[in-house]
Amino acid sequence: MTELDDDNAIMAVDAGAIESVAAAMIAHRLDAGVQGAACSALDSITNDDLHNQTLAGNANAIEAAVAAMIAQPHDEGVQRSARRAVTSMTTDNLRNQTQAGNAGAYEAEVAAMISHPLSDMMQCQAFRVLVCLTDGNEQNQSRAGNAGAF
Repeated sequence: MTELDDDNAIMAVDAGAIESVAAAMIAHRLDAGVQGAACSALDSITNDDLHNQTLAGNANAIEAAVAAMIAQPHDEGVQRSARRAVTSMTTDNLRNQTQAGNAGAYEAEVAAMISHPLSDMMQCQAFRVLVCLTDGNEQNQSRAGNAGAF
């Protein structure tokens, strides 16, 4: 990202971008185009940014991204974007990891792996999300096991 892009991202977040994206996802749950674009935006805004991860957690963006995975199980584009968003919002963030688990992330990942058994990309991405959500989190490790992930 360039410095200008960083400045624009800061202005967007300050203007309520994360909350607006989460609200749009909730209002348009079944629109794959909205879900994919919104998850891409959340991924971009929250990647390696603890402050923005916290804002995303407070805005229910994590739940919205998991809901997108659940509502669009056969759309690989939505699945890919949602996984990236969930990973960006939960990396090194115990609170957000727990929030994703409470939203059904483990069950969504297991369902996606079952729905796409021949897609190496889907299998690898699902595994990466599961690792991100369970890394250093014993409660989530147990939940992932109970969901059939391991």
